Formats: sequence, C-alpha cells, structure tokens
Amino acid sequence: IRYYAAYTTNVQINANDIARFFSKKYPTSTLQYVTLKDVPSTGSLYYNYYGVSKYGASKLKLTSSNCGNYNLYFSPSSTSQYALTELTYLPSGTNYCAQIPFTAYGTKSGQKAEGTLAIKVKQTMNFVDVHTYDYFYDSVQWAVNLDITKGTSATTFSPKQGCTRAQ
Repeated sequence: IRYYAAYTTNVQINANDIARFFSKKYPTSTLQYVTLKDVPSTGSLYYNYYGVSKYGASKLKLTSSNCGNYNLYFSPSSTSQYALTELTYLPSGTNYCAQIPFTAYGTKSGQKAEGTLAIKVKQTMNFVDVHTYDYFYDSVQWAVNLDITKGTSATTFSPKQGCTRAQ
C-alpha cells in the first residue's frame, strides 16, 4: 500500500486501504485487526488514543521494540482498543521510502494477509529559479519527486539552460 507525502506532512494511514488489501485475499471475510512488525528509523509512527488522561487525547509513539505489542483494530468495539484509523506517520527527512510491514487478521480463525505500507517522502521544491507561476513548475516538481532529476545545484534548477542528449 503506497502513500506519498512532503517532508513536513503527516501521513494518516487509511484503514480502508488495508481493508481493501485484506479483502483481495479473503473477499467474503472482514478485517478485524492489524499488527505492525517494524517501524523505520526514518520517521515516527504515532497512535492517538483516548481515556489515558482526563485532558483528552494522548500520543503513543510506536517503536520497533513495542509496535508488535499492539493490535490495531479496524472497527474497535470500545475506546479502550487501539483503532487503526488513528495511526499517523511523521517523516523526518526527504527523498526516502519508509517500509512498514504489517499483518492483517480477519474475523475467522486462520485468516491473515501480510503486506507493507510504503511511504514515499518527496523532496520539497527549494529552487530559487522555479516559481509557482512558471509554466514549467508542475513538470519540474514531477521530475524531482520521481528522482528523474535533482537540478543543477541544491538551490537551482536552471530551467532556461540548454541540456545535452545525456541529460
């Protein structure tokens, strides 16, 4: 399951994406809960949960050592269960792809499907010579985010400069 995000943007993990993934293997069954196997060091994975404090929501940071301890339920029957819809990934850098392996379990015994959440963190546009009003802005952003090009330096793209056949 793929998600795309900018460096400063939180990624809300969509529980329905995992439910669709699960239903491809078990079309007549219902997703019950998901467990995560590992959390990448390239960002932070948080679960918002309620009832811990009388002042409202708290955040639980899931790490590689504790993420397997929590069952994230697709349709929690009470607020004491962890809801898959409350899972948020916060990137801590640019130009990488975070891989979060998971196992989805169904309501019937023995039903499980393994998959991976892939979160591609895009580079933000920081070229001083490419502006939002330029006709080529969207094309440059597309090429940079897909790692087709990086520009002529960290701060310039040089859109009016000619290019060679190799480029």
